[in-house]
Amino acid sequence: MWKEDIRSAFDTIRANRLRSLLTMLGVIIGVASVVLIISLGRAAERSIASSLDALGHDLVLVYPAPDGRGGGGAIRASLTDRDVDAMQRQLLGIDTVAAQLSGSARIIAGANRADTIVRGVDLSFFDVTPLTIVEGASLRDSDIATQASVIVLGRSTADRLFGDDQAVGRRVRVNGVSATVIGIASTVGSGLSGDQNDFALTPITTARQRLGLRVGNDDDSVGLVLLQFGGEVDLTDARERTLKFLKDRKRISDDETSPFAVSTTEDLSGATSSVVAVVQGVLAAIASISLIVGGIGIMNIMLVSVTERTREIGLRISLGAKPTHIRNQFLTEAAILCGLGGFIGLVLTLAIAFIIAAVSALPISVAPGDALFALATSLLTGLAAGYLPARRAAALDPIEALRSE
Repeated sequence: MWKEDIRSAFDTIRANRLRSLLTMLGVIIGVASVVLIISLGRAAERSIASSLDALGHDLVLVYPAPDGRGGGGAIRASLTDRDVDAMQRQLLGIDTVAAQLSGSARIIAGANRADTIVRGVDLSFFDVTPLTIVEGASLRDSDIATQASVIVLGRSTADRLFGDDQAVGRRVRVNGVSATVIGIASTVGSGLSGDQNDFALTPITTARQRLGLRVGNDDDSVGLVLLQFGGEVDLTDARERTLKFLKDRKRISDDETSPFAVSTTEDLSGATSSVVAVVQGVLAAIASISLIVGGIGIMNIMLVSVTERTREIGLRISLGAKPTHIRNQFLTEAAILCGLGGFIGLVLTLAIAFIIAAVSALPISVAPGDALFALATSLLTGLAAGYLPARRAAALDPIEALRSE
């Protein structure tokens, strides 16, 4: 009997192709939207993890906090080399302290140019981040001491400027300042902010004195401090101890708001993942409305179908068909309509995901579990949407049905 119901359902769909396609449209859009949003959320989580991997693991981050009372995000107090030295000497359990300054830069090599981020760093930066020098050399103590006009390019930046040509030893201009490329570096993956290998590194002293990078008014200002603690450290405790140390050093009372923000890589991961989860949930809920609307559309068209086929239903009952058979026939039609809509929506999602992955750095893919969930949801939607029409069809009086026009 089920085989006959399935065959009959496909015959009905083929006989009303346009109506069936329009009926499935809501389910197609709903399934495609929900699965795509779930897949984008998972891709965003992977990108966040990749971005944090590029920053480093188990780190405490310190940076000047903008003054919310002032305009333009003014800095209340700056971090300096003296603060970095003090943290290295006095913070209990500290292993490595790295200082960094960042700013936008236009790097020009011949007729090619690349707009990227230039980071002024000290040597400890290479100890706390997963950077690898893949060509040439890294920065040296003498480069920092002499404010040398040297630069290490990220792999992607070097490719944009030089293509397949040798980059090490070539001269470039960084915001108009001449510099020599001494090395090519690579880190891990891509993130929401783009290619993690698109950057340039220069001595922090060069960034200050030659490129004019500043945070606040101090000549030895630092934009970001990365602290790595030794052993099995509780990052939350390390964060609190670091904040207390800085407040004591700057003579800031407990009642005052700290001019420094102190966080950990765990904090960043948790905060960004929470934001992604909330946005993903809201968008998925909105997209689910399309699926619900699609189910309502299928219920309406099935009710119309019951009305159109009243005489057929009456004839089948008169010939011995049980109400259960009639009900199953209409439930099968509704489930197949929604199932086909879910399948088409899933194929559409796979195509969109492929295009997004091809044209962007977002590592999006559709998980098999999400695909099965989408198909199961569409089938359940069909059964729910077809229940009322199927029940109404099964309850028809055969005599009254045969009299209908």
